[in-house]
Amino acid sequence: MSCDGRNRTARARLAQLAVASAALAAPDPGRSETCLRCGADLRVCLNCAHYNPRVAQQCRDRRAEPVLEKHAGNFCEYFEFASRV
Repeated sequence: MSCDGRNRTARARLAQLAVASAALAAPDPGRSETCLRCGADLRVCLNCAHYNPRVAQQCRDRRAEPVLEKHAGNFCEYFEFASRV
């Protein structure tokens, strides 16, 4: 592959990353929003920036009410959609 071909591939990849990062900048999902692919709830503890399996109640935000089902949708007012790459 020529150097020019590699540059085009790199530019295309950067464009894809820009689109993905714009999607991550979208507001937090609502209680009833689900994944378009699998139908799973999006507003769940496992998708929250505060989720940590090594702390009490698996949440770093001490103001949050304990949630038993971390994989199910909930009404936590401190939810922040985690940005993972």
